[in-house]
Amino acid sequence: MFKKILICVLVIIGFAMPTIFSRAATSDVTIGGGVVIGASNLVNGMAPIARVHYYHAYPSSTVSVATSTSGDLFIASYSSSAIDVSSGTISDTLGNSWHFMSYFENGNQTLSNWYAANIIGSSSPDSVTVSSTDNGDPGLTVTEYSGISTSTPFFNSACNSVSTNSSPNSYTWMGNEQTSTTPNQLWYSSWASEVTTATSWNTPFTAIQNDTNHADTQADDLNVPYPGSPTASVNINALSGHVALICEASFNAASSTNPFSTVTIR
Repeated sequence: MFKKILICVLVIIGFAMPTIFSRAATSDVTIGGGVVIGASNLVNGMAPIARVHYYHAYPSSTVSVATSTSGDLFIASYSSSAIDVSSGTISDTLGNSWHFMSYFENGNQTLSNWYAANIIGSSSPDSVTVSSTDNGDPGLTVTEYSGISTSTPFFNSACNSVSTNSSPNSYTWMGNEQTSTTPNQLWYSSWASEVTTATSWNTPFTAIQNDTNHADTQADDLNVPYPGSPTASVNINALSGHVALICEASFNAASSTNPFSTVTIR
């Protein structure tokens, strides 16, 4: 009788304090047809790519970034309505190393993009400034991302434009579309127009900011699956005789191997 009671107590304790078995998984783990835990939320034990914050200024060629985190990525997009062939230069007060991505000009509209990887970061404000002769009606946006590779962050960039006398209600990036070669990339797009304004971005892109006073907007698609080839498409207010520019860029995640997470089975 005592042995039976002891066995029952041990069984009850076993349910109350279960043995935990953990292992790494490269795909969702299921037991009896039910998903225990997804394996797509972490990349090599690291958090996926995330947009930390953005800062936008208009009319201005300088943006003050309140705080930033060491090792993150800055992307800067600058647009103006001036005729020039120079993309200008960019710098910040922390002394980060900026790299040119793309520049495009059509009519009286220009659009330039840069990035700074593995940034220094600070709890104090960092002033980011574009110096350019394209300084007519300037607007500048700086976006910070975490989870980006510090060694090989940049993957690809291209721009496209349209000058039309029709009245379209959407505009799609139609450059040399690329396909991601590593998992969980960041895809970023910037758009600017001489006369018309944007209303929204189409899936899978999500708007970062949309300045309808300046007619410039940016969007992103985080943790693009592999292989993936998302196309940026923005809806605009239909207006004939406008010029619009759109650029797209992609960046590698901090780890480009297959995603995994620790799966716990109780």
